[in-house]
Amino acid sequence: MNTPSLGARPMRLRTAISVAFCLLILGAPFAAEAEIPHENFDLVGSDLDMLIDLLRSSIDYSEYTLESLIGEYIAGANDNMSIVNGLLDPAAQLLQIMMDVVESYENLSRLMPPFLEFAQLEEQFIDMEASLISERNFIHSLSGYVNLTDEQTLAAMGSIGRANSLLVRMDGSIDAMVESANEISALEVDDATPFADNDLLELIEQLRGLLYMIELELLDFLRSDDDPSGTGENPWKDVSPFLVLWLEEETVYLGESIRGGVYLFFNGSFQEGRFVQIDLDGLPLSTGITDSDGELRFEFEVPVNESWLGSHVLTANSSSGWEELYSDPVTVTVSLIPTEVRIEIEATLLTLDDQLNISAIVTDIFGRPVENGNCVYHLNADEIAFVTDEFGENAYSRDASEIGLGKHTVWAEFMGHLPYAPSSSVVAELTISIPTKLDLNLFSDRFALGYKIVGNGTIFANQSAPIDGAIITIFVDGEFETNVSSDDRGIFSYSIESIELSTGTHTITAIYLFREGHWRYSEDSQSFTIYVPKASLKYPFWPYLPRWGGISPPQDFVNLFFGDYAYYTWLLILLAAGTVVKTLQIRKSRRESSSEEQGEGEPIVEPTIVPAGAEALQDELGAVVKRTLEAPSNPNDRIVWYYNRLISILKGERSIGIRDSMTHWEIARMLGSLGYSYREVERATLLFEIALYSGSELSGTESEEMTRTVEEIIGTGGGEPNAA
Repeated sequence: MNTPSLGARPMRLRTAISVAFCLLILGAPFAAEAEIPHENFDLVGSDLDMLIDLLRSSIDYSEYTLESLIGEYIAGANDNMSIVNGLLDPAAQLLQIMMDVVESYENLSRLMPPFLEFAQLEEQFIDMEASLISERNFIHSLSGYVNLTDEQTLAAMGSIGRANSLLVRMDGSIDAMVESANEISALEVDDATPFADNDLLELIEQLRGLLYMIELELLDFLRSDDDPSGTGENPWKDVSPFLVLWLEEETVYLGESIRGGVYLFFNGSFQEGRFVQIDLDGLPLSTGITDSDGELRFEFEVPVNESWLGSHVLTANSSSGWEELYSDPVTVTVSLIPTEVRIEIEATLLTLDDQLNISAIVTDIFGRPVENGNCVYHLNADEIAFVTDEFGENAYSRDASEIGLGKHTVWAEFMGHLPYAPSSSVVAELTISIPTKLDLNLFSDRFALGYKIVGNGTIFANQSAPIDGAIITIFVDGEFETNVSSDDRGIFSYSIESIELSTGTHTITAIYLFREGHWRYSEDSQSFTIYVPKASLKYPFWPYLPRWGGISPPQDFVNLFFGDYAYYTWLLILLAAGTVVKTLQIRKSRRESSSEEQGEGEPIVEPTIVPAGAEALQDELGAVVKRTLEAPSNPNDRIVWYYNRLISILKGERSIGIRDSMTHWEIARMLGSLGYSYREVERATLLFEIALYSGSELSGTESEEMTRTVEEIIGTGGGEPNAA
């Protein structure tokens, strides 16, 4: 087996490989603006660069494939074809993306077909060349014999017949490759021809030369004056007379041609100028005279008639002058030309306001359009008849509102007519649904570890109509957390524990997952951060032990004095200090009175002297005690204060049986059942949990809303309280 000689091409090979890896792995942009300008370059400039480089690289590897075929290196040709297909697949995907983004690039739709057709022709040629080489090698194995047996002769002639058939088909493939190569070179992108610089035509013609050389080798084997053994003997001298019939294809279509040939041999040589008749099903089909190599080629066009469909038997007969010679029968099958129906749907996801647009195209196995074809669209149970135009195409439109909500199926069927076989397209699905829009909100983008993650969101249909009772599924970092429902305003709220989350950034996602078929999928995501409040380790009053690395109070200890709830700590400290001072003053006064009574027998009452500092402390304590009966000014503390005041009033003045073991939401549901406005109670409960658990600083707006909500709950009242 010969290996291809690449000559001066290795550098080009390395360059092509480098380009392919850069494009496919790194996706590096190239500067095509100067080379291929376009008014929309900013939108798809880098993609266009990448597409052109991918196609150029495919040309390089197509040339390597041709070089391998010229060198009869089948394995190398297959390897190079794998790379060609590996380049064309992403190129086709990239082109589709570009066509979707920039509709003005209509000419780009012509780029891929010539490349795909050329690659398909090369793949077919590889298979045929592999078979041809196998037949040639077998014939070569017989060329060294001094005398051929009848069995060897028949085997050789069968191999020659198959080789001739392959040579005819390969010559036709070369003609098709020349046409595709010319189309590739002529492709234009914005008045430039980026693919014109190639060696495809030169290599294709070299491939044709290879076929000519193989054909000569076969003829040399058939010529009786050839003496491959070097003995001076004619290897065919003892071979019995024979007539061999061969066909180019054993299956043909109505309107196509039956092609083949015969070889006539007797008297130790292939006979020239002899009359041969070919019969089909016992009736004369064609006649002719053999050439100098004892061969007769024939061609017969099959009429476009239904009676020709099916299998037929071909035979050949001739005369040696003293005996009649007959070939073995050969079967040929005539069939309808296969067809293909393709449909394209402009959009498969529609709303009731949209229009369904379908196009169909019917082609035969050779890619030729089927004109005036009777076809039917199947839309669910409806059947819509249509006839293809001169391009084998048809377009159909229908309002989505006429079809209705839900999932639907559509496909097209070609009924068939001579010489074409019927066929059907694949079944496509489309969905007509109502668009939904989901918006997710977080009350803060930072939450302390252990506090609840709270927020709300909205779900609307057609951008504005709220969806009542929609089940929204909440995920954190892809893990399911909870399901919540929207109210009649399309609003939903959620509260999620954060204790199991790690510190750092997380993603919360709300998905309209559990929905009926007429609602469209929607989702929204937000990011938030979980942090651990950091306490200072510098406490001069905290003990220090050598080699222990220092000891500090618990991490959250500092929050008692400087955190959100430090107000209560300092309030208790001031009350305790005032109590201690007052107690000391009373005890001192009593001791002094007792001492005077014991010393003089009669107590002398003197005014109690209170230090100036103590009087100021008493005044401050009095003010602090008074403020505890009023709402705090801090928004978070004020919301908590109002919620506790609400519960106290409901338990005391309204005699509602609120137990200490009840959760806040159990209290809310109970109040709703008693006739209180559940919307107001729910809002008050939600604000209370945010203020108490989220760790977020609320604004005065939320504080005022809590004040108004509590006053409205207390003012409106409810039904009769529970007996509990």
